[in-house]
Amino acid sequence: MPNLITMLFERLHEWKGRLIAYGGGTSVSAFSNEVAAKAQQAAETAASSPEITTANLISLGGLLVIAGRLVFDIYVHFDKKRQQREAS
Repeated sequence: MPNLITMLFERLHEWKGRLIAYGGGTSVSAFSNEVAAKAQQAAETAASSPEITTANLISLGGLLVIAGRLVFDIYVHFDKKRQQREAS
């Protein structure tokens, strides 16, 4: 029974980390897109805007974090399955 509780807490901790990573990266991307839209509007008014803005770079960084975490989670999942197969 204590082993079951320990396993439950480990899984809860694992999913909490995933939610933070995915939610945080998505929030950065959404916020950056909103800022980029406002920046683009201001740039059109001023008629001098660079092609790549800081907000676009931040948004791209957030998306790269999300993609990296997804790739890492998939690798860990298959690695655990492989280790379980080898242990059996």
